[in-house]
Amino acid sequence: MSPFVWVFGLLAIGLLVMVLEVFVPSGGLLGFISIAAIVAAVATAFLEQGIGAGLLVLAVTAVAVPATLAIAFHL
Repeated sequence: MSPFVWVFGLLAIGLLVMVLEVFVPSGGLLGFISIAAIVAAVATAFLEQGIGAGLLVLAVTAVAVPATLAIAFHL
């Protein structure tokens, strides 16, 4: 499987679990899993695709995480 698929999948899972954390009381467990998946996505991008792709994924993450949380809290 392509590293791009892993990066996109981990980022999507991290954002989805982050939304679940807003609605499901888990004592922070879902938040930890979310952060771990997002960090793994960024690390995989840096390690497998290089600095350019890693910085791109990091920038997308820096925009996507606050936007996702804002939408989740708005709902």
